[in-house]
Amino acid sequence: MTSEVVALAASYMTPEGFGSSALGRRPWMDGHGKPCERKELMGIPWLSLFSAPCPRFGRMSPLTRLGLMAVELLDVGFADMTEEQRTDTGICMLSPFGSMATDIEFLREIGPATFTYTLPSSVIGEVCIRHRLRGPGLCLMSEEDTGRSIVAEACERIAMGEAESMLCLVCDAPGAEIRDLLKYALDQNGKFWWYAYALYLVRTDTVRGPGKTVAEMVSASGVDLCGMCLDLCGNR
Repeated sequence: MTSEVVALAASYMTPEGFGSSALGRRPWMDGHGKPCERKELMGIPWLSLFSAPCPRFGRMSPLTRLGLMAVELLDVGFADMTEEQRTDTGICMLSPFGSMATDIEFLREIGPATFTYTLPSSVIGEVCIRHRLRGPGLCLMSEEDTGRSIVAEACERIAMGEAESMLCLVCDAPGAEIRDLLKYALDQNGKFWWYAYALYLVRTDTVRGPGKTVAEMVSASGVDLCGMCLDLCGNR
C-alpha cells in the first residue's frame, strides 16, 4: 500500500530549530538575530512565522499550538484547495503524552477555556477548523514515538479510497505541569522537550512529475516519520 502513496511535503519544530521541505532547516533566532540554543514553545508568536492570522491562537493549549504551527509550516496550498479536496483530506496524529499537561491544569483550576483542550484530538479539530478539512481523522496516544503506526494508517486510508491525501502528525508538549509525575519527560539538559513532525501524503496518481513514494523512503533507510520529515526538510 505504501507504494501507492507519495510524501509530498514535510515540516518539523523542536526547541533547537524548525523547517519544512520548502524552507529547509533553520535555527530559532533571538531578538538580536543570533541563533538560539533552545526556544521555549510558549515564546513563539504565531505572526513570527506566518502572515495569515490565527485569531484563537493565544487561547490554545501548548500541544494545540504546536500541532497547528507544524501543519501550517507544510505550506501545501490549503487556501487553494477545492471543497472536494478538503473533503478528501484527513489527519492521523500520534502523541505519547497527549493533553496530560492540560488535564492537570484543568483539575487545578476548572475553566471552560482549558476544558476545550483536555483532549489530544483538539489538535485535529483546530487544524480542520482552520483549513475546513473533512476527511477521516485518527488520534492515538502511545509510547511508540516513531510515527510508523500513523504513516501505515494514513497509507491504508489512501489506498482504500477513503481519502486522496492525509496529514500525518507526531507531536508532544508535556509541559512543566507534569514535572513531579513524569521526570523522564526531561531531556538530557534537565528541561522538558517538545517536538512536532508533520508529513503530507498523497495518492501517487494525483502527483504531477516524479515523487518519492513512502515505500521507497522506508526501504532506503528504514526511517520513521521523524526521519522522513528531516530527510525531506534537509534537501533544500
